[in-house]
Amino acid sequence: MEELALGIGSRVEHPDFGKGVVIQVYDDVYEITFIDYGVKTASIS
Repeated sequence: MEELALGIGSRVEHPDFGKGVVIQVYDDVYEITFIDYGVKTASIS
């Protein structure tokens, strides 16, 4: 199975938070900003 690699500026869609943009990538998490929910983190693995 192919892994999805996201970078800063990648647009994402979350089932609960809606559309967002990756603003930071760390070793184990993405930091994503959502219009209505602010900044959230998501596990890379």
